[in-house]
Amino acid sequence: MRVTSKFLLLRRGREQGVMFSYTDTILSIMQRIEVYNEIFKAISKEVQEYGCNQAAHRRGRDTYMFCRNNVNRFFTEEMMFRKNLEPYYDKEATKILLEGLDTYKEGVFFWLEALSESCQVTDELKYQLGIRQKESSYLLINQACKEACEGIQSAHSVHKM
Repeated sequence: MRVTSKFLLLRRGREQGVMFSYTDTILSIMQRIEVYNEIFKAISKEVQEYGCNQAAHRRGRDTYMFCRNNVNRFFTEEMMFRKNLEPYYDKEATKILLEGLDTYKEGVFFWLEALSESCQVTDELKYQLGIRQKESSYLLINQACKEACEGIQSAHSVHKM
């Protein structure tokens, strides 16, 4: 009987470890996406505030390069997110998260495509579409977090704990 109960405890511990690892994976992805979301919000705010009034467009070019670098970094990191989620593809939260990542990535792409190299909006429709897609995908990503972490509202709420 003792052997059986030890075996069950070990088995439960492993199962809990797997869930903990899954939760950690989801939360770490959420935290990184929240960082990118804040960066893209700040850039959007700057684009709206300064528009074409930027002195010699230097600030606009700097903002655009900062934006482009962060988009490239996000796309690279997003590939790593997918790789880390491979063992969990069968879980509902993973499916929701991947759908959210696809929509977020598409929104970021539209958003960046609508900006000129001096960080001026050249296509208002694409720019707004990109912003809306980023926002709606963010809801999906938060839903995935709630699903995977049993009620945690977002990775940001974990920082507050």
